[in-house]
Amino acid sequence: MEWYAGNGERYSSVFFNDYYDKGQSSDTLNNRAEYSKENKELTLISQLNTSSNAKTIADDRLTLDNLGEILANKENYSNQSELFYLRNQMNTLKKKDKTQQELQAYLNENKKEYIQSVAKLVYDKAVQEENVWLNNPNDIVSLEQSLSKYYLVTSVLESVDPKLVEAVNQRVEKIFYKLLQEELKNINIETPLVTSKNDTKENVNPEKATATSSNGGQAVKEDNTNKTGASKIASEKEQKDQLIEANKNNKENMKEVNHKDTNSNDTDGQMKPEKPEKPEKPNPINQAIEQIETYLNPESLNYENALLLANQWIDVAKDQPKEKLNQQFSIAVDGLRGQMKDPELSVEDALKKANLLASTARVEQSVRDEANKMLMPLMFERKANEAANKGEYYTAVLNIANAIRTNHPLERSREQMVNYANKLWEKTEVEWEQINGTPDWQEKAEKTVLPSYTLLAQLKDIDKTIEKIVGMSVIDNASKKMEGIQLIEVANTKANQNGKLYEALHYYGQASYRGVNDKKGFSDVANRVLKEGGKIEKSNYLSALEIYQILYKTPGIEMTGVKDKAKVAIEYLSTFDAANKKATRINTIEDLASVVELTHQAMNLGYQQAPAKEFMKVVSEKMLQTGKGYLDKNDNNNAYKCFEFLTRPQYATTIDGELRQKAMENLEKVKAMDAQK
Repeated sequence: MEWYAGNGERYSSVFFNDYYDKGQSSDTLNNRAEYSKENKELTLISQLNTSSNAKTIADDRLTLDNLGEILANKENYSNQSELFYLRNQMNTLKKKDKTQQELQAYLNENKKEYIQSVAKLVYDKAVQEENVWLNNPNDIVSLEQSLSKYYLVTSVLESVDPKLVEAVNQRVEKIFYKLLQEELKNINIETPLVTSKNDTKENVNPEKATATSSNGGQAVKEDNTNKTGASKIASEKEQKDQLIEANKNNKENMKEVNHKDTNSNDTDGQMKPEKPEKPEKPNPINQAIEQIETYLNPESLNYENALLLANQWIDVAKDQPKEKLNQQFSIAVDGLRGQMKDPELSVEDALKKANLLASTARVEQSVRDEANKMLMPLMFERKANEAANKGEYYTAVLNIANAIRTNHPLERSREQMVNYANKLWEKTEVEWEQINGTPDWQEKAEKTVLPSYTLLAQLKDIDKTIEKIVGMSVIDNASKKMEGIQLIEVANTKANQNGKLYEALHYYGQASYRGVNDKKGFSDVANRVLKEGGKIEKSNYLSALEIYQILYKTPGIEMTGVKDKAKVAIEYLSTFDAANKKATRINTIEDLASVVELTHQAMNLGYQQAPAKEFMKVVSEKMLQTGKGYLDKNDNNNAYKCFEFLTRPQYATTIDGELRQKAMENLEKVKAMDAQK
């Protein structure tokens, strides 16, 4: 498949015809990739085995052409699909600085208003689906479809219609907030119980702290369920009531003490029968402090209970106990902050801890803000894990992407993104293989695989950082897969149109390059092209060579079974082309011999058509006449070279027999003349 060109450089025979004279320099390739108007040349360059600027340019130009063909068949799919392919066109143009000008030209030509109109239709549909979900929160499918459309609109209109993008982002934020509120309703934290000295557990309310029974342990239960959002553990009124009640009880206690002292003075020195002492009332504040210490003990660590209990008693306590409770409260806050960001902690526990911090009024505002920022990404992570456990990877991917969009701080969210996205890709690939080539596969694809491929392709629309995560090649693969599926339809249409055979071959190849194959349709078109090449090589070997080159370099051609046949044809036609080019620069007997040899090789490789036979007749006749010319000049040595070469046994089947006979006769003359000397 390779030949040495005249300058000693070696090239692939597929490029031999184009680069024999110019040399396969990078500038030549770049210029061809940049300015060539023929897809066949771009396809050849895109199939280079090594990465290069020319290959990238060719790939991008082919992508734009493919998308143009897909969009030309827009009646076959929805507004959302059309907007998706418009998005792909714009993203391709955004890739490099040079194409920024092309992007502006693309938008200015008449596309901008059209893109806005399509985006508005998609936006309106998304709003409808959002409303369906709002009326029925259990309809998660409508929610997911709505979000998918919103993300698509923001991606496409980023540089086209900022106002609509802002409107979309606001709707998405409202959806997220509603989801979070529903999530937090289910998070309840029970009021901790205070353990008394006799090991009974009490839920002592500061308002009733001194109202104890004679056995010293009446438990008064209070509903201190943690509220969500901006609610507080205790309102200002409750705190005030607690203080009033506590002060009132303290005064009563003082009166009781004074009364005891008075009685003692009145009876001083008098003999009275001894009365049994009243059991000492347990101090509920001290009990709470002791219980909190237990919660802060590493062996029985429970920062939630420590925070709740400290928060419950701080306003009732005074002096040193109050200071101690504040200290315990701060320790609990710091502990919860660390735990909610601990990657080893389950997302459910992290969500509870963040919610407790965010909704406790006494917590410092900066800490509450920090916790609030954690709530939404943690909620989406929990939803993603829940869906993944059920094998619902579409939902899992969407939710973990939302977690990243809302600034999930932990690396595990990126790891989950890679894991869930690849599992969705694998699952969708299996589904695609099951429907590919079956009757009505287009309808089946629209309902099953295309939504998943669309989501994967749109992940960078949800958040730009996602495509930078290592292991997220599925984003580009999914986008290419979607293009490939549509290109199969384009190719099928072209294959049934007169004069569109080579276009059909091209788009089957482009679909294959994107991982999508229609073996039956592709093979039929490839064999038709091969047959056409066979007809043309009888009269125009260069046109035939070009056909075989295109066929050979069409992506995915291996599956059609014609690649090896095209390779053989390229070999003999490339060899014959080398002979023709060499024939234009003959300066020596060796040059002429090379032409004969190359023509002979081409014929032996399979090129037995009239052009080869005629050319061999011409060049062998020229060598015969060259030999005679040397003979007439008495240059027996060079004459011998010419005649001997023509009579070599290997040329018996390719050089005309009569001409070989003449060469043999002249060879004998030379030998006889040399013998006489």
